[in-house]
Amino acid sequence: MAVSSAPAVRLPALGARNLMVRAAPANTAFEPMKSGIAVSGDSPPTSSRASPVELCVGTPNLLKVRPDICRFPTPIRSALHFLAVAELPEDVIDADSQAPSLLRPLAAGDKRMTVVLDLDETLVHCRLEQLPFRRHSFCVNFEETKATGYVFERPFARLFLEITSRLFEVVTFTASSQSYADQVLDQLDPDQSRISMRLYRQHCTEVGGGFLKDMRRLGRSLDRVVLVDNSPVSLTLCPDNGVICSSWTAEADGDKELMELLLLLQQCSQHASSREFLSQRYSIRAFLEELRYQPELLGFDECD
Repeated sequence: MAVSSAPAVRLPALGARNLMVRAAPANTAFEPMKSGIAVSGDSPPTSSRASPVELCVGTPNLLKVRPDICRFPTPIRSALHFLAVAELPEDVIDADSQAPSLLRPLAAGDKRMTVVLDLDETLVHCRLEQLPFRRHSFCVNFEETKATGYVFERPFARLFLEITSRLFEVVTFTASSQSYADQVLDQLDPDQSRISMRLYRQHCTEVGGGFLKDMRRLGRSLDRVVLVDNSPVSLTLCPDNGVICSSWTAEADGDKELMELLLLLQQCSQHASSREFLSQRYSIRAFLEELRYQPELLGFDECD
C-alpha cells in the first residue's frame, strides 16, 4: 500500500523499552546496491534475485541501505516474519532485572566488554553425514538417537577465540542442548581458558517456538555487551546489542566472517556504549520495528 506519509506509531517493544518509529513511505525509492548487499530499487534488474543474500557482519545500516528481503535465504525471511508477527508476553518484555544473574560478577576493576557468541552456524556446523570433499574437524555423539554428528569448525574459529579471549569476556550462548554443546566446546576450548561461561537452551527465553537470548539476565551493563548470532530471532529482546553474522555451513569456501567480526568488536570496544555504536551501525531495532508496522515489506507473496 503506497503511503505518502506515515504517522509516528508506538509499537510493542522488542526489548526493555519502547521505541517511537516513523515508518518510511512504502513508495520511497531505495538506494542502489552497496557493500555487496542487494537492495530494492524502482526498477530492479532481472538478475537481482539470482542468488540469496545473507545478513552478515558487513551488512550496511538497514535503514540507509534497504535490503532486498526477497533475496534473503528462506530461514532468514522466516525469522524476520516471526519477529514481525510475534506478540511477546508482558512478563517477557518486563522481565525482572532482579532475577539471579546468569554470569558470575566480574572482578573489581574489570571493564572488559562481554562478547556473547552463538555456536551452530556461527562458530561450527554439525552434519549427520560426512562430506566427500572436506574432512570434518571432530565428531560428537547424540545419546538420544545414537547418531554421530560430524562437526566442521568455521575458518579462523580457534584463532578468533584465542584473540577475543585476550581482549574481552567471552561467553557462548546456544539454543542447542547442553550435552551436544559441551562436546563441541570441549574441543574448541579444551582447557576452558578462552570461554568464561557456557549458556544453553535452558537459559533461553522460549516464545512461540522461538528461542530468545535475553542479555538483561547476564548481570552485565548492556552498554558493554555484544550478542553475535546468525539468527535474528535470538536478538529479539536486545536488538541494540546484536550483530547478525552470516550463517556458515561446511560446504562454503573462502569464509572470513570471523575476521571481519573481530575488527568490528575492536571498533565497538573503543566506544563507551556498545548499544549506541551498534544501533548507529546497523539500526536493527528500527528495522525490526518497521517490519512490525509494515509486515508486507517481507513480501512473501511477491518473493514466492
